[in-house]
Amino acid sequence: MKGEKAKILVVCLLALALAVVARARMRPVLKKRAGLPPFDVVREIVRGNDTAGAAVEGKLLCVWLADSDPALVAEMVMARPAGRMIAARNLRAELTAGAARSVDLGVRILHLPVLLITRSADSAYLRTVTGRPLPRDAAGKRRMLEDKVDRLVAAALKRYHDRVKSGRLVVAGSVFDRDGWYGRGRNRLVIVNINGERDPENLRRHPAVSLLTAEERRNHLGR
Repeated sequence: MKGEKAKILVVCLLALALAVVARARMRPVLKKRAGLPPFDVVREIVRGNDTAGAAVEGKLLCVWLADSDPALVAEMVMARPAGRMIAARNLRAELTAGAARSVDLGVRILHLPVLLITRSADSAYLRTVTGRPLPRDAAGKRRMLEDKVDRLVAAALKRYHDRVKSGRLVVAGSVFDRDGWYGRGRNRLVIVNINGERDPENLRRHPAVSLLTAEERRNHLGR
């Protein structure tokens, strides 16, 4: 009798163990983030600006918030941008309602890992629209554009603080340098702010740029 009870107990324990294993197999594996991580996307943006991008066409990578200058087109920033970025235009240094709707689509709905903010250097269009002349010296021009970039980055960090805090979104503020004001060549995309970090040395050590080469960091990072 005791032997039979022992056998029944063993069978019950085996059944319970199998049930636990089966249930564990059925549980979904939670991913830290979906799609490409931000450092992959930043690398694609930088190398795309250098016309060496090699990503697969048609895969959405980022949201691009640019100023309203029609001369600044997506092809200047990323190689083969069609189907790879959601573009929004924003004239002012504050995030407008129309631009915010497009950015919300990319960040909140599609969960894209990078929001790239770009202001254009020496835009005749913007001078005409705003009626404000640019400073004469290169340093003054850089500071003016960087201030606008910083304000937009701050607005984006406030709006999407939960995704930035969780590591699922990187907000990268940049200047498109048409005339080489940064001394790194014409038509260079220069990233001057990542998630509120503006110090050049800290930018070059930021995890979001970990896949860039030393030369790419010199050419594309820091004010």
